[in-house]
Amino acid sequence: MKIRKQMAIMSHLSDCQEMIQYEGQEERTRMRINFVKMILTDGKPLDHEYTTQELDEIWEKTNEMCGIK
Repeated sequence: MKIRKQMAIMSHLSDCQEMIQYEGQEERTRMRINFVKMILTDGKPLDHEYTTQELDEIWEKTNEMCGIK
């Protein structure tokens, strides 16, 4: 399955909007924002399509960079 870069970004930012209203979700919200930053800075155009495996790899890399395993 392929997911457009723009859709992945919007989806994660929408999740962040919902999560900020719940106490205790700060770390998960921060991780999603960091994930979006990683996608935005990868140099690919907004209409690039990722496989779900590629997005999973970016998520894991984001977790590693932020000290979460």
